[in-house]
Amino acid sequence: NCSAWQVNCLAWLYSAVYVFIAIPCCSLYDRLGLRNGMLIGNALNVMGAGLKLIAVHISPNWYWLLASQTLNSISACFALGLPPMVAAAWFGTKERSLATSLASVANVLAIAV
Repeated sequence: NCSAWQVNCLAWLYSAVYVFIAIPCCSLYDRLGLRNGMLIGNALNVMGAGLKLIAVHISPNWYWLLASQTLNSISACFALGLPPMVAAAWFGTKERSLATSLASVANVLAIAV
């Protein structure tokens, strides 16, 4: 059982982590390339999901849940930073805003599905 405060902490953790991790994630993309940065983000997402399964089903513990939410928050920074970088690498200057907006909307639609 979690208190209302604990649930609120899990909710605002995404925004709090984004403030501190967004710029390092983007610089990691610059150093390692888009593919490797995306693979790191996906690996963090899988680890966070696995840890979340452990935190909920195997060993219920709020601290494990907080750690899993932190990993998923860091992986979200990788996913949210990717569309403008892909648009800058693959599209011309006149097409970048459309490519960025379509990729951002596709990310949200994929989550909805």
